[in-house]
Amino acid sequence: MTENETNVSELIQLVGSNPLPLYISASTLRPNIVYLLCTDETRPVAERLQREYKKYNIGAELLFIRDATSPLSCETVVTDRLSNAFLDYTGGTKVMAVNVYRAWSQHRGTLSRACYVDSEKDVLRFGDGKNVPITTELSLDLLVRLHGFRLLETRSSLPDADRMRELDKEVEKYLEAIERGEKTDRTADGFWFEEWVAGLLKHRLDTPLKVYWGARIAPPHAPGMELDVVAIRGHKTFVLSCTIGPKYDPAKRKAFEVILRSHQIGGNHARAALVSPIDIVMNPSPSRWSSDELIDQAYNLESSVKSHWNDPIAFKVFSRSDIEEWVGFAGAKKKVDSLRRWIES
Repeated sequence: MTENETNVSELIQLVGSNPLPLYISASTLRPNIVYLLCTDETRPVAERLQREYKKYNIGAELLFIRDATSPLSCETVVTDRLSNAFLDYTGGTKVMAVNVYRAWSQHRGTLSRACYVDSEKDVLRFGDGKNVPITTELSLDLLVRLHGFRLLETRSSLPDADRMRELDKEVEKYLEAIERGEKTDRTADGFWFEEWVAGLLKHRLDTPLKVYWGARIAPPHAPGMELDVVAIRGHKTFVLSCTIGPKYDPAKRKAFEVILRSHQIGGNHARAALVSPIDIVMNPSPSRWSSDELIDQAYNLESSVKSHWNDPIAFKVFSRSDIEEWVGFAGAKKKVDSLRRWIES
């Protein structure tokens, strides 16, 4: 955590299911003490935040709301001793936010001390129009701890320049096989494809990133699950699933899986993507509902996923054309523009 010019001694936070925006706010403002307003259901989230705040000499006190659906319960937890505190109303429910804010205002709370996390614009927005840049620097280990998981392992190292040249050749051979119509669902070479994607993120973008690949995480007392590639830029998390299979249905299953995994470690503050050589293909069965001769599988997959999910901007498909650009297929110049735009957007 780093110091911020805003002088905040006390901070009220409303605890919901996602601890990340609260951590972003506290790690940017650096108060002396945080009052975590929570329910019995969200107490584990509050306690995880309390442990992380303690590591940076930020005190944390849990204040319990008996019923988060009751305006009166939300109001009565705010007493006069919180009158000098700043209020971060990013978390919690709408009922909590509205009624805690109202009660806090009646205890001399002012617009200049009320804020919420605008992750898209990378600022904390205050009621008086002031914006404070977010200074949070996350790591994968911190992310999984905040969400109640354990980081079991990650691959020991990222590919260096020599290894990236080897992987480029492997990807080109793979694309040539697809072009010839050969079977490509091979995995004999292990995790080379996700290693290559991790190397692209680390070495071929101008954006400074923390990059992890082959990470295994697990909730307490439960089996682990794998994250193919994770990139972290400041307080933003990007989770990528990598599959060498060019078939649509397995790609769709991987898409829903990576969205679920990204939400488990970052909630709505994490973005998910699929890297797969799905392509524009012939329509095998035109009908009166779809007379198009060609099908853009990447577009269809993004549309399908977004129609089932509440956060339409969070999911991206990188298809065969993107992979060809990244590797500089058939002698073309290597371009990672599509990957850079997604990371920097």
